[in-house]
Amino acid sequence: MKASILIPAYNAAEFIGETLEACVQQGLNCIEEIIIVNDHSEDDTRGVVERFQAEHTEFQIILEDNPTKGACAARNHALSLAKGDAIQWLDADDLLGEGKLSAQLLLLRDRPQHLIATKWRRFAGDLTNLWPEEQGTWSHVPNHSTPKEWLLAERMMIPAGWLGSRKLFETIKPWDDSLLINQDGEYFTRAIVASAGVIFEPQSRVYYRSELHGSVSQFKPHKAPSLFASIESFEQATIQLGDDTALKTLISNHYMGFIYRVYPLVPELRKKARAKIEHYGKPTRRNDVAESKAARLICLIFGWKLLVRLRRRRSSFASSLKINHDRNA
Repeated sequence: MKASILIPAYNAAEFIGETLEACVQQGLNCIEEIIIVNDHSEDDTRGVVERFQAEHTEFQIILEDNPTKGACAARNHALSLAKGDAIQWLDADDLLGEGKLSAQLLLLRDRPQHLIATKWRRFAGDLTNLWPEEQGTWSHVPNHSTPKEWLLAERMMIPAGWLGSRKLFETIKPWDDSLLINQDGEYFTRAIVASAGVIFEPQSRVYYRSELHGSVSQFKPHKAPSLFASIESFEQATIQLGDDTALKTLISNHYMGFIYRVYPLVPELRKKARAKIEHYGKPTRRNDVAESKAARLICLIFGWKLLVRLRRRRSSFASSLKINHDRNA
């Protein structure tokens, strides 16, 4: 059994060489092919990949142009070309850790209907600048989880952390290229539900390139409909696993999380989310915006909505200052 590594690439010239180097380090015996779909890049992404191809002729490295546009469409095109028994999804700036494919392929051979997951870490710049391992206590992840158990645990997993059979991914609907946010969460929820369960491989690791620790990006209002649509897809997939209280609470929690994230924007979508919550029952998710003592005090006295409004005003004011500074520079 070998894996096809599928990489959508948009303006990835700065990092894709390092990403590809980590791929070939997995070894010829693990890799059927590496498929890069260039998503209309305006930098030297194509040139970097072509030079890498010339230097590593022992590997089957395929460079294609995206026939449409967007990362999801690029992933779908890559999957349509794949010949490997297993599929390794990978972003053009993320890194596979040493031995990742060999360890996961060993498990997938015996259980091809399962998904295989592993540890992951955020980093900024290079691997000397790792974030603290805040993605959960990996030692508490069971070796095997049913789809229901994995979803109820709400474990955060990046695309590179997964390995699954090509047959499994071909049985589910393609990546939804209409979504502007949470594309991977929506896709892998459907994959998990379609699988026989998740096997956790604790020895290997993958690395997710991220912003510097502590930096926060503001939610963009135009993405709210996509976020809501992804949660509706999560709901539709989850209810296939049963209608018990735990699953209903999980769905309510996702809609409550939507309200927390978008407030005070998109009132019509918040109204729809409230209706979903009324249908599925009281959520247990709390808003995590109150991190400092002052923020917790504001929430305690005035409620979380005031704190969110204050933060949005502060963020808008800071953005205005930056724009004025840039204009005057």
